[in-house]
Amino acid sequence: MITSTGIPTLDDVFGGGLPAGSLALVHEDTPASGFARLILRYFVAQGFAAGHSVCVASAADVEHPLDVMRSLMVPVGTEEDDDGADGEEVDVGGKEGLARQLGSLRAERELKIAWRYQNQGRFGEILGKPNASRGSGTYCFKFDITKAVSQSTLESAAGRVALIDVNEWVESGMAASTVYDKLLATLKEICASGRFSPGTPNMLRVAIQSIASPLWGDSSDQIAMWQALVRFLVGLRAALKGIQAVCMMTIPAVLYDDSHGLSSSPYVRRLHHVVDGVLEVESFEMSRRYFGDAYTSEYHGLLHVHRLPVLSSLTSASRVANTDLHSLAFQVRRKRFKIEAFRLPPDEGDRESESPKSSAALSSRKKSAAGGAADRDRGGGAASGIDF
Repeated sequence: MITSTGIPTLDDVFGGGLPAGSLALVHEDTPASGFARLILRYFVAQGFAAGHSVCVASAADVEHPLDVMRSLMVPVGTEEDDDGADGEEVDVGGKEGLARQLGSLRAERELKIAWRYQNQGRFGEILGKPNASRGSGTYCFKFDITKAVSQSTLESAAGRVALIDVNEWVESGMAASTVYDKLLATLKEICASGRFSPGTPNMLRVAIQSIASPLWGDSSDQIAMWQALVRFLVGLRAALKGIQAVCMMTIPAVLYDDSHGLSSSPYVRRLHHVVDGVLEVESFEMSRRYFGDAYTSEYHGLLHVHRLPVLSSLTSASRVANTDLHSLAFQVRRKRFKIEAFRLPPDEGDRESESPKSSAALSSRKKSAAGGAADRDRGGGAASGIDF
């Protein structure tokens, strides 16, 4: 059984969605960009709209779990969405914070795309096609990130929402390692409630925001903190197995390494071995690397895939080619979070070689070269009778 992440193109990266019993880890680049947390919100909003049980854990000093629920997006086409499905799609954030029309960007890209890719299917085109394994209901909702769910909607779904504020444990004097053990015991109790056994119509979604943040307790003893975090992930992964539950969490990896392997902390990389899927968000605006206009004119950042969920299989079922998995970029619009393979436009030198002026100059050079060769042949014939 698989369930949607709330982002159709991310479902394609994962091979249709997150398998039941899986745990996904998303690297945050910087807290200011917020794209990793937006992915987590899509994950929670999808479960909330689909009627799943939702558990959100966070530190109030980072963001209170109740505020996470209050900021969930409204599904397009519902009673809370007064614009309907035909609302205007605009850019959200990006270079210089300018709002750009999606249609103009799409038209500009069509002019620049290399001719050899014109007849190939675009990444994400299969999203609207029905999938028998997904059932007849709405598998992945479309959300409007500019509108939040109403308070009455949240109150009506209070019976299937659990909020865990780890800041309450931190204020009581618990160290970070103890906080992880306490959180694991709480989540194990929820998983063992019997409400999410195979065959039941209910699904549990666990969302943990900014785990391993310094605000999650005293982390002066780094070794004990990371050991407790690994123990937490191993225990949570075991608790998710055998039930209809999935988990997604974000980690501020930028606080512990550069997120690109240049001076990586070994502790963050070791976490990849105790989870099922690992993504890394790198926004252009907050990146330490320089990106040209070919990147920033249309996309908001890159999405690095370090690990794909593989459960009961030898290989991943990703719908994206292996070559494209290492060149994914994302753009955020009002009503969609789009991930696609990035390809550079044709080189400017290629265009100049195809211009009329360059063609005329090339033919002129050919004629002059041919004339010089003829003169040399005539002169050489008078001076020597030797034929090579």
